Amino acid sequence: MPPEQLDVFISYSSEDKELAERIEQELTARQLKVYRDRARLQPGQRFVGELSQAIEASRAVAFLISPAANRSEWVNDEYQLAEVLNHERQGSPLLIPVLIGEAQPPGFLPIHQQVDLRPRADFLAGIDALARAIRGEAAGSAGAEPLPPKLRFLRSFPEGLLPPLYTRLVVELGLPAMARTAESSHILRPIDSDGVELIALDPKYLVSSAAVTIMSAKKLLEALESCFDEEDPFFAIDHIGRGRALLIRDLLTLAAALHPEVDEDRRERYHALARLTLPLLLSEGEVRIGLEISFLLLTRFLPDERDNAIHAQFLLRIGQATAAADLLEIYRGDRLFELAGWSPSERISAALAWTRASKEAGRARVLHAELVASFGSMLELVSQLPAGEERSQLRARILNDRATQLAVFGDPEEWVTAQADLDEALRLTDRLGQLDEWLTVISNQIAFTLDRLDRKSAPPADLFERMNQADERLLQVGADATFFYLYQRARLLRRANRLSEAEQAYREATVAATADGLSHRAAQAKLWSLRLQKQLEQLSEDDFLTGLNDCITILDRSLGDDWTLNSLREALMELGRLLLNRHNSEGAWDAGVRAFAVAIGRPTNDSALQSTHWRDILAFIVKVPTNATQRDQFLAKYSTRLRQLLRQKPDRLPMTWQALGEAVQ
Repeated sequence: MPPEQLDVFISYSSEDKELAERIEQELTARQLKVYRDRARLQPGQRFVGELSQAIEASRAVAFLISPAANRSEWVNDEYQLAEVLNHERQGSPLLIPVLIGEAQPPGFLPIHQQVDLRPRADFLAGIDALARAIRGEAAGSAGAEPLPPKLRFLRSFPEGLLPPLYTRLVVELGLPAMARTAESSHILRPIDSDGVELIALDPKYLVSSAAVTIMSAKKLLEALESCFDEEDPFFAIDHIGRGRALLIRDLLTLAAALHPEVDEDRRERYHALARLTLPLLLSEGEVRIGLEISFLLLTRFLPDERDNAIHAQFLLRIGQATAAADLLEIYRGDRLFELAGWSPSERISAALAWTRASKEAGRARVLHAELVASFGSMLELVSQLPAGEERSQLRARILNDRATQLAVFGDPEEWVTAQADLDEALRLTDRLGQLDEWLTVISNQIAFTLDRLDRKSAPPADLFERMNQADERLLQVGADATFFYLYQRARLLRRANRLSEAEQAYREATVAATADGLSHRAAQAKLWSLRLQKQLEQLSEDDFLTGLNDCITILDRSLGDDWTLNSLREALMELGRLLLNRHNSEGAWDAGVRAFAVAIGRPTNDSALQSTHWRDILAFIVKVPTNATQRDQFLAKYSTRLRQLLRQKPDRLPMTWQALGEAVQ
């Protein structure tokens, strides 16, 4: 387990291990507490809890950026987790890109202060800069002078000044010589982000004074506005991009510092600008900056229903489904977001976000009737839109989403409606030429039909017709849709007992998921490829065990949805049974306990199946030979939960191992 407090967590590719070790040694010599994940985790111990605890305990996370690191699933998962924590805790841990090769930092890392440890750089000077960054000190040269007073207006713009605006502003204020001096002395530094060079101020000067005063904020906004063209520079744009997004965020930050009454018009201007751009940022995937803007609207302005609805959609993008569902629930109402001034399109967008958030928050079964009714209301709203491509696209999406709800949670009569919805969605997406969506609908048809077949029934012939149609168009479809289809195609072939073809399809699904950076999906497909190779006697038990452990490691460190967690639980039980057959009781016990923790840690979509899952796992655990200490620890940890699962009333007497065994047999 990681220590209670760490200075830095080093994230790196195994191909860069030697340099990572050297960096660790240098930082340790500078009295910093360093956590290098693979140095301290034994094989099989890398779990999401361990990884999360290590990053949560760290003041900073240093990402060693190289071509190998950008290909690494390990580094990508660590980045994703650190990014979420950084947002949730408003900047903690610090995210520090450390350049060790010729590669660009992924995701949002380019907007963070970088440290250069590439071969041409001064290594020890770079280590000193990294140590200062970890401690939260300035990373510039030790003797750098404070920003000249006339340039201190740039404190408000750590990243968002676009080059033309920056240049014009400096010229109009008569400061070009001073700006050049500041840049050459590294008080101001250029950052290459998304092909746009931004001017970023050294963090030392961002924290050297208190919050921007109302007067300085107003003065700076007036100076900036004088640089804009007479026509609004953001008028009628259909693409924001990271550079404009940063500028809008900084403009909104300045406007938030103005007096709400004296400067009400100016505040409202930037409030309206931010509100207009947030949906575009959501569609462009600029989630971090969008969240910062959205949070500013909610905390520093007077937000309305639209502001809260778009904020909920950003929360949904970072996996905070429960928070998003709660926020949207406030405004849903009896008539589905029928709020003053809302257009049918806005109502549909909010409703789709609410249904998705409810599903991902585990509420789809409880809210089944309400969700189905909401899809009906959305279809009525779609009919109010002008005839055209947008209306058909929305109708197809709503039909597919309703079919998913009905197929997973509905009764046999509702399954008939789900099939009709899927057929119409397939026709619409085909006519519109939406190949990704078309393939997703076919994948759902295969998946839901197979889910409803009993184990002895052969798949219907029309599924194979759909499969042949999809195979002809597969090369024209995106990677995400391709994976899901290939996975369902493999399921169909496996149910038809075409095992060699199914194994090949699972391998193709693994490749597609890997290419799209979906390491957990790749592991799910690889699990089935391994099982079929073993069944076809193409794989030894030792090789199967090695592959199984590899897949478990990847699934265990994924943040995971229900599908991922179910795959992890099944793989752990498979591992436990295999180890027990090999008389490895300790390994079998560990696998069984981990499977139990997964099964009860998050409700699955089907409560009946969940009951069978934990009961089967407990029946396995009680059969594993182990010592009294391990049994007592298990009972002590899970006693309350076990009584709930077994529907036992609280009892003053402790639960015994014998009683547990009798209850689950």
